[in-house]
This record gives sequence, C-alpha cells and structure tokens, in this order.
Amino acid sequence: MSVHVIYIKDGAKMMRPVLTREEYLALRNGGEQQQLVARIRNGEETLKHKLLQMNYSCLPNEDGSLKGSTRMSTTVGMDIDHLTPDEMPAVRERILGKKDELGLKMMEESARGGGYHLVFARRPELSQEENLKWASELISVAYDSGAKDITRVFFTTTEAELLYLDDAIFEEAEQVDTVIQCDSSKTSVTSRDRGQGQSHPVTGTSPQSRQRTKEKS
Repeated sequence: MSVHVIYIKDGAKMMRPVLTREEYLALRNGGEQQQLVARIRNGEETLKHKLLQMNYSCLPNEDGSLKGSTRMSTTVGMDIDHLTPDEMPAVRERILGKKDELGLKMMEESARGGGYHLVFARRPELSQEENLKWASELISVAYDSGAKDITRVFFTTTEAELLYLDDAIFEEAEQVDTVIQCDSSKTSVTSRDRGQGQSHPVTGTSPQSRQRTKEKS
C-alpha cells in the first residue's frame, strides 16, 4: 500500500496502511480533523501538529515504526509551499493537466493554504530526490527541499481540500527493494510488481477497484 496513517505508540511514530477510499475519506472527514483545519485556516497555525499525519513514500519497518525506514513504497509524496493566492489556480491547473504523465495519485491543498501536497507514481530507476526533481521539472514548480526524505509525513486536510484521488493508490503492490539516500546520486532498485491503475477524479474509481467489487458480489 502507498498510504499509511501515522499513530503514536510508546512515544514512537507507527504506520498503519489505509486500504480503501472509504477509509481514507473517513479519516479525513473526522469531526476533530475538520475543526482543526478550519481553525488553522483562520489563523491558529500552532494547531497544525494535531492534524492527521500521512506518509506516501515509504513502508514501515518490521516493527511497524516509521523512523529510519529505508523501504520505499511505489509512490512519492511531494510538498509544494509558498505559493501566492494568484499562483495557486495556475499551478493547480498545470499539475492536473500533467496528471497522466506525472502518474498523479493524490492532490490536496495544504492545511494553511498557499501550497499543495502531491502523490505520484515512483520512477524506480531514480532516487527519492531525483523523483522529486523530475516531477518539479515536469510541472514547472519547486518542491520543498526540506521534505525530500521518504519518511516525511504530510499534515492531512479534509475531503474539501482534496482535489484529486486515484484508487490505484490503495492497490496492493510489492515494495521497491532498496536503501534510499536523500541526495542526487542514483540508486539501483528493483520493482517486482507495481500496482497499475488509471487516473480518475476524486469521485471516480479505478477499473481494478470496480472489478474487485464485481468479484465480491
């Protein structure tokens, strides 16, 4: 899975996979989550650390913990910050216009506004940082250079700020086996079986998801 929600156990950040669109949206739409986002957008930025946290770039360690993970997932999380109100619409349309080439899986507005969080399909021949640079060049917008580690978490918003979601983000896929370094040097990786899905808007579902539903009925 490429979506993990973060929780705390004995003082350590742990990872739990989010398996379906329904579960993902339910987490985003929790009562406290919605209240926090509203208050943060009204200027109470110190509440940001209380928001739901997600990771999209790595898999948990054997004990389920996040810290120090070197196991990449099949997607990359990207943080875009410091956009002006005038820049926001143009950047949004540019990203959505490149969604197929980018392999876009998720796009949301950041909690404070003025930025976006993206999740896109990992190019396994590239390192984490090289994936971010590749995407940045494709969509012509800079990424947060301080958010280039695979263990980076994203402070999640609500469904109202969710601009795009592809069900392929929830599909089972074997991990990319590698040790990742956050620099510009290339890392050799092996991707045994990456989940494949087509891009769909937030209200849609992937063909694979619909097929699984038919098989269950």
